[in-house]
Amino acid sequence: MNSEERQTWINLFSGLVINGWFYSRIWDMFHDGTSTAPDALQIWARTVIWVIPVSIGSIIALTILTTVAQAVIAGGNPPAFLKDERDTKFEMWGMGAMMLFAVAGFLGAMGSLAMGYSGFIAFNLIYLGFSLGDVVSSLLKLTLYRTGY
Repeated sequence: MNSEERQTWINLFSGLVINGWFYSRIWDMFHDGTSTAPDALQIWARTVIWVIPVSIGSIIALTILTTVAQAVIAGGNPPAFLKDERDTKFEMWGMGAMMLFAVAGFLGAMGSLAMGYSGFIAFNLIYLGFSLGDVVSSLLKLTLYRTGY
């Protein structure tokens, strides 16, 4: 497994765990009525502001841990961080998938606002588009690595 594929696994794992926590928090907000409170968007924004640095920190920590683990398993040899043309191609495919879902989330948010739904719903649709795009991008890249496209 090369470094790009390993990093994709790390991004997928981190994204699933952190976004899973975020969506459980949003689910709780719907059930306890916080989503309709006057300060619902402020609570949502504070949650997102915490999700971003936690996500970045978890990816950095997992990258360090997996790099050290690979070096220990490989007998002290540091892993090679090489990126070839195939990795760049897979990255572009993943970016395309990410953008497709991000645009769909944005358009869904605009449609929901046009139909009279709250800003809380619209912001969650935007976030959903980006988070699904991230997961689909990682899954697409892993599929491309495994199939040898």
